Parts: sequence; C-alpha cells; structure tokens
Amino acid sequence: MTEVVSQPRSNVPVPDPSALTTEQIRRELNLLQSLLESKIGGIETKAVSDFSLVTEKFRSVETRANVVEVAQKEAIAAAAAAGKTSIDAALQAQKEAAGKSEVYMVEQLKGIQAILATNNASLNDKIAVINGRLDRGEGGSNAHSSTVAMAVAIASVLISLVIGGFSAISSHNTQPGVTIPPPVTVNPR
Repeated sequence: MTEVVSQPRSNVPVPDPSALTTEQIRRELNLLQSLLESKIGGIETKAVSDFSLVTEKFRSVETRANVVEVAQKEAIAAAAAAGKTSIDAALQAQKEAAGKSEVYMVEQLKGIQAILATNNASLNDKIAVINGRLDRGEGGSNAHSSTVAMAVAIASVLISLVIGGFSAISSHNTQPGVTIPPPVTVNPR
C-alpha cells in the first residue's frame, strides 16, 4: 500500500493570488502614475499658458498706461505753453494800452492848462479894465457906486471863471490828438 503522505493543508490557492495581486497593483499604480503625470502635465501646460496670457495682458495695460501718461504730459505741456503765450499777449496789450492812456492824459492836461491860462489872461484883462475905469473915476462919483462897481466886477470875474470852467469840462472832446481852442476874449478899450 502506498502510503499517502499528506501535506499540511494550506489556505493559499495555487497559483498564489498574492503574487498576482501584487503584480496587478503595480501595473495599476503605473497606469495611475502615468495618468496623473499626463493630467498634471496638462494642468501645468494650461497654467503656464494662462500665466503667459495674464502676463501679456498686464504688459498691454502697462503699455496703454504709459501711452496715456505720455499723452497727458504732452497735453499739460501744451496747455502751459498756450497759457504762457496768452498771458504774455495780455501783458503786452496792457502795456500798450497803458502807454496810449498816458499819452492821452498828457494831451488832455495840456489842453486844460491852455484853457486855464487863457481864462486867467482874460480875467486879468477884465480886472485891468475895471481898475483903469475906477482910477479914472468912471462909473460914479460916490463911494457907494464904486463899491457896487467893485462888487459887479468881482461877480463878473467869478461868473466868467465858472462859465469858463464848465465850458472847458462840457466841451472837452475825448478823442486823442484833438485840442480844444481857448475861448476868444474881447478887450473893451
């Protein structure tokens, strides 16, 4: 008889599934690793592309900002130059107007001086005539009549001064270069 040797019974089936499982796990891990690497590579490529796009947009915004800044500086410089030109022109016009006004005022003052000198000479002539008549005794013989004559003479002198002054003021022409002729006086001798 044959003797059957029995082997201890083991729970491990033949072929050993642990070796197959380990091999399958390694294969799946390699597939998972290559899948993850390709996904991460795609994400990395997209991130680099997006970063490049964002960087380009920032450069574009910076370029536009620089262009705007240069345009603003040029506009400010042009406005300042125009303002300076305007101010210079206004100052020059003011200087010319002041010079013309000064010349006009000098002419007016000379005309007024001439009128006053003529009126003064006329009054002196009238006073001389009245004094001459008083010295000769014309116009009355008593003291009262000579006092009245003196008062009339003084009143006529004052009236002629007032009339001469008003006529100089009212008939004064405001156009430059035009002088007012002095009033004509008649010497009654």
